[in-house]
Amino acid sequence: MEVIGAKGSGLYLKKNQRGGFDVLNKQKGNNNDIEEVFSLKPNNNTIKCEIFSTKYAIDFRPKVGKILGFSEKLLEINKLHSSDLPVNIIKVGTIHLDCSITSGAFYNGRPSHTIYEFAVSADPGYAIDETPTHLIYLPIINKKEIYNICVSVLDQNFELVNFKGEEIIVRLKIK
Repeated sequence: MEVIGAKGSGLYLKKNQRGGFDVLNKQKGNNNDIEEVFSLKPNNNTIKCEIFSTKYAIDFRPKVGKILGFSEKLLEINKLHSSDLPVNIIKVGTIHLDCSITSGAFYNGRPSHTIYEFAVSADPGYAIDETPTHLIYLPIINKKEIYNICVSVLDQNFELVNFKGEEIIVRLKIK
């Protein structure tokens, strides 16, 4: 039984148009004869990863499988395998909107500039449309003059969310 990554296996990675990769098998002596070795895809319903290999067993015993949600084991040929651990497919679970001119909010007992927080319910790749149901007005730091407002969109780890060039709209109501 041949294992992916074994010495002399003739396997290599090729970046695909979807931003992922394909593992391909290059036949000896023929540069044009290339076949797909296995498929790798996320399952958004179970938050797990699925792998199907047509030709090779996949060895996750050296701990590399944890990245894809697999515990340390050898995956059999011609069998659809679903990871036994959740994969971090959805990087952003919660969004915090922080506004530089507000005060009076607290997060875990510490002062914060968070004006709104919500759990992301949209699937990856789909638009997030969120409207607060109960408005709460926070005090403004300098009530006389506002020279600059900075609104940051942060994830559950308080890191900036990368919208990859997509337009976002945040509407503020100042009272």
